[in-house]
Amino acid sequence: MICWAKPPAAEIKSAANLPAGRKSAVIVGGSAGPGPEKPFSQLHQDHWRRLKDAGWFLYGYVHCTRGERPVKEVMADVDGWVELYGDLVGGIFVDESPNHFDEALIDYFDTLVSHIKGAGRKVCLNPGTEMHDGGVISSRVDIVVGFESSAEAWHALPLGFRCRCSPHGAAGAAMIHSLPSPRAGRMRRRLIGLLRAARARGFRVVYITDAVMPDPYNQLPSFWAKEVECLGVKSAAAPLPPPGVAEPA
Repeated sequence: MICWAKPPAAEIKSAANLPAGRKSAVIVGGSAGPGPEKPFSQLHQDHWRRLKDAGWFLYGYVHCTRGERPVKEVMADVDGWVELYGDLVGGIFVDESPNHFDEALIDYFDTLVSHIKGAGRKVCLNPGTEMHDGGVISSRVDIVVGFESSAEAWHALPLGFRCRCSPHGAAGAAMIHSLPSPRAGRMRRRLIGLLRAARARGFRVVYITDAVMPDPYNQLPSFWAKEVECLGVKSAAAPLPPPGVAEPA
């Protein structure tokens, strides 16, 4: 999953050329760029079209402020993506989703998910951590971001940590930012270790970047070419570590 709003043409080209079968979702818009209420320039729309034509699946960004934002406003943003970009955007990425659900939040997200699905779009929710909804909502969506934090926080996860999205049907995603630079020549090893550890922990969608807060998604990682290369490494090249075992530094 690549997360960035206004990439330059060179980054678009490298993403479009990612090997077949290794392409994942791209989130467009959001706090770092224009949202559905303000159309992208024709140049950026051409960039997104190039990605879609190359086999990428694009998600439009909306936020819900943990369910505090009126659901009608969020649905209006969904409608904006659909009306402005048509088939270019095949899904909706709902940022700032809650991780604990009471009855009111169940009703809120039942309404929102039904609206997105009714528009023929897939749904990605981002609580950034484990989602406690009893499967009522997570069983209806396509992706749940079960981890969004720094590489330091990723390494501090307890032994045996597992993404619990999959039992409810959604694919689990991990978004790891602030990855420090390793010693010279060890980036490839570090990235492969992170990708394998993520898979062992049950995550099916992964994004890794060295960009830092407050906005780690306004650019691609400095090691983007290396990350693309590592995505092409077959999992059979080396055994996956058991859940909770630290990946190489």
